[in-house]
Amino acid sequence: MHIVYATLTKLGGTGGDVIHISELTEELVRCGVRVTLVGSGKPQENLEGVEVIDAGRIISRGIFTRLFTFFHLVLRVFYQVLRLRRGADVLYTRDALLGCWFTTLRGLFRLPVVFEVNGLRAEESRMIFGSWAARLVCAIGKWAEKTTARKADAVICVTEGIRDILRDEYGVPAERMTVVPNGVNLNLFTPDVDPQEQQKLRQTLGLDTEDLVILYIGILMPWQDVSTLIKATGQLEPQEKNIVLLIVGDGKDRARLEAEAANLPAYIRVLFTGRVPYQQSPLYISLADICAMPLTEQRNARIGVSPIKLFAYLACGKSIIATAIRGFDFLEEMELGSIVPCADAIAYSEAIRDWLEHPQRIKDTESSARRYAEENCGWDRTARQVYAVCRDLAASQKETAEKDREF
Repeated sequence: MHIVYATLTKLGGTGGDVIHISELTEELVRCGVRVTLVGSGKPQENLEGVEVIDAGRIISRGIFTRLFTFFHLVLRVFYQVLRLRRGADVLYTRDALLGCWFTTLRGLFRLPVVFEVNGLRAEESRMIFGSWAARLVCAIGKWAEKTTARKADAVICVTEGIRDILRDEYGVPAERMTVVPNGVNLNLFTPDVDPQEQQKLRQTLGLDTEDLVILYIGILMPWQDVSTLIKATGQLEPQEKNIVLLIVGDGKDRARLEAEAANLPAYIRVLFTGRVPYQQSPLYISLADICAMPLTEQRNARIGVSPIKLFAYLACGKSIIATAIRGFDFLEEMELGSIVPCADAIAYSEAIRDWLEHPQRIKDTESSARRYAEENCGWDRTARQVYAVCRDLAASQKETAEKDREF
């Protein structure tokens, strides 16, 4: 089977979308699939077995330059897909705008289209942009998502919440949708890190081996409720050991969060590292006693969650404190962490305190968290499910084409 994966994502970036694309395409190759990735730029790391085609770049140098290079990139992606279509079986995309064109010009591309939905852009745009911009972006985003989801031959949703919204509000038939959660690289994210490298990182960050470290890793955006985590940490009472809140990542909210952290008691230290290379993420996670998954109710309650960092925490054997969002229930059921109400700094602080007062509980969680990740969270599982959807779709399309030729 040959899958053409088309995207407008900047493949040389470091965001969650790039991680998802890179990990999924590599695992599809391991499933025996030929994958051609058409996108913007080249990945920072070589993708084993994946043919990557650089279709161009968007230049952020003024609105007109940005628009011109954006449409140029779209046309280059179209050209590459047209060039590849004869030997391909499935056209796969997670970009709603691309999907609109692929499904509208189905007769030109002559490939079944699989549309992957990781989040609803309209929901995110409401939390990022100002009033008039929000309405415009939300309208365009919702139209593109709705159009592509309705016309695509198959839709892959990363959460049940996304599936339900597409079914109930966008009118997408349930039989065309499959829920396939995100995953984690189990070879990269592991409890077994190099002790020397770990100690070097501690020294770089100015951490003592006895420090109590609460860690958040990820993008600093409005739907990631890091503000509540900072407030909760500030309510902790002084301990015999130093308390450190380690925030790894960058984003729109960083300046505001740094200002909030500056008001915490002197006995609590807050470190903002900024963005770190993906390959070094396990080393930072290894420093943590507790890992945090704070999320806002807005956006997340509706669509549910399947965050890569949650699975990364588990794969590294860490205990997790998460907000009460659909998709996190298993943490308490499996005794891998605690669930607290959204935006409740007091409850979050009490949960942190409870875990810090029981270090043996944290230690005991390591093996069970890792085992859960190995059984349920690997990218290999995700890739097998995606492959099954693409395989069945290609077989169905082929059968339909043969019947049409008979008539």
